[in-house]
Amino acid sequence: RRVHGEIGSFLTKPFCALTALNLAENIIRGPGATSIGNALRSGTCPLTALNIQGNRITSDGVQTIAEALVHESCQLTSLNLNANRIGDEGAKFIGEALITGKSVLLDLRIADNQIADKGITYIAPVLAGKCCLKCLDVSRNVITATGADLLSATIPNSEITILEFKD
Repeated sequence: RRVHGEIGSFLTKPFCALTALNLAENIIRGPGATSIGNALRSGTCPLTALNIQGNRITSDGVQTIAEALVHESCQLTSLNLNANRIGDEGAKFIGEALITGKSVLLDLRIADNQIADKGITYIAPVLAGKCCLKCLDVSRNVITATGADLLSATIPNSEITILEFKD
């Protein structure tokens, strides 16, 4: 039985005290990600760490989560989206959210997401901006030397202390 909508509903209950949630490999897909994104901006969700790796989430599903990252009530400091299918468009949603400087996200893991150089053009400016990211994992994507150069050029002006970039 799928629990897509119930995930977000549970996270906004007054009795919910979860600060970390690991839903890796549960195939929550877009509806589950949307439900979680709505919960993150509800004002009552206490999550600071979210692992939704390997859930077949596409750019549509990650859009609501990206929008939640800049909401004043979102407390998320760690987000693991590894091994999904967000692609360049999902990277764009995340980059556009983080570049505002309103997010408290410190750790972003977007490895193995079919992100190419185009997607990196949305992520790299974030690092040199007002973003507080300390850790970024972009491993196992389809980034060429051009994308790698773009990332490396922004590192000296960033808060990044850990950059994971593996084949």
